[in-house]
Amino acid sequence: MKENCKTDIIPAHATCLKSGIGIRNFILFTTVLSIFSGACRYRYFVDIKLFYLVVIVNTILLVYLNKIRLNKTHMKLLSILFLMGLISIVLKTNRLTKFLPQFLGISFISIYYYSFFRYQQISIENIFRIYCKAALWLSITGIIIFCYLLIFENKYGRLRSLMAEPSLFMTLTLPAFFYYTKNFVTNRHYKIEAFTIGMAIILASSLIGYIGLALALLLLQSRKKLFGICIAVLILISFFCIEYRFNDDIRMRVDDTKESLLSGEIGNVNMTTFSLLTNFQVSIESLKENFLIGGGLGSHSLTYDRYKKMFRISGNRQRNWIGWNSADAGVLFLRIMSELGLAGIIFVGYFIIKFRVKSPGTINIISNAILIYFVVRLLKGGHYFTPELYFFVMLYIFCYFKNLHREKLLKMVKTDNYIYCEEK
Repeated sequence: MKENCKTDIIPAHATCLKSGIGIRNFILFTTVLSIFSGACRYRYFVDIKLFYLVVIVNTILLVYLNKIRLNKTHMKLLSILFLMGLISIVLKTNRLTKFLPQFLGISFISIYYYSFFRYQQISIENIFRIYCKAALWLSITGIIIFCYLLIFENKYGRLRSLMAEPSLFMTLTLPAFFYYTKNFVTNRHYKIEAFTIGMAIILASSLIGYIGLALALLLLQSRKKLFGICIAVLILISFFCIEYRFNDDIRMRVDDTKESLLSGEIGNVNMTTFSLLTNFQVSIESLKENFLIGGGLGSHSLTYDRYKKMFRISGNRQRNWIGWNSADAGVLFLRIMSELGLAGIIFVGYFIIKFRVKSPGTINIISNAILIYFVVRLLKGGHYFTPELYFFVMLYIFCYFKNLHREKLLKMVKTDNYIYCEEK
């Protein structure tokens, strides 16, 4: 008897999903590229960002493939964060409408990035290299735009490439700069890449970025190379002196901040310094009010409204500045201090120290590169779920556990060799 040949007609999109490789690469590259999409947003009551769209689409794909993964420790931390938020609402230092969007955003995006790294089959080193390539092209684009404006339009401005501001550009490219520079110093690889990103960072002229650059120069040196560390410090001081001498914005901010800290007055300061000092005062008051757990996730704007009467202002101009960056404190460390109190400060410090990889190797370079990002990120911008934040957080954690696994294997190999020698 002849068997009936039956041909199944499978839709093209279903074939793509079942193939695995195509969808995995799609999730990989869209996720990495979305790190640099901060400027792609539309304001309609709330910020609608391209990054959010990428995460939502990719999460749907991971759900379809049954690749969403949850971690017990991660869930416990989110539960503690939720409990702290409920306590702050009961104590009336926070509101549900302020707390819930922040908590849901942190939960959703952090779970996505954890699932993303669990789903990918290529190594975390290769994922980081893809990010570095994207950062390199972002820097090349920035240099081209900078040169075009300077040559053809006679405009000299700080380099920001496709980002909203120069400091954001520096925050996103500093880890790649460190990775390329460390490889160049150690193995003479990536010379052009390190020079290109370094040049772009210098042209961005951001004070916060120079702090990250200083940390990068220090981490490039070995603890035993005191001479190299001194050279790195001198380079930093030279950069700062040049910027202070020729960059009016940086000189104004440094002078205003110094005078305000010495006198305790915020009259006649620039808007950036005004925002920094007022949010600092509010964070200190919030810490005094709720020392252990702060005012609660998302509560900084409420705390700001309660304490804004204590500001010593002069003139209508500064009155118009009241409330500037009150939604997120403008500085992530200040927001953590205000909303999560001592518990939040201790957790962040413990996390950075605990999960840093100290063993030499590529994983160590990546870990130190992300460490630089954390330092700069804590000093600039108070948003809890920027496009790149949890990418680097999860990568930092996965680097730690990969190194831990490697050390265990090396220990087992050494033990086996010792036993073999003893038997022989």
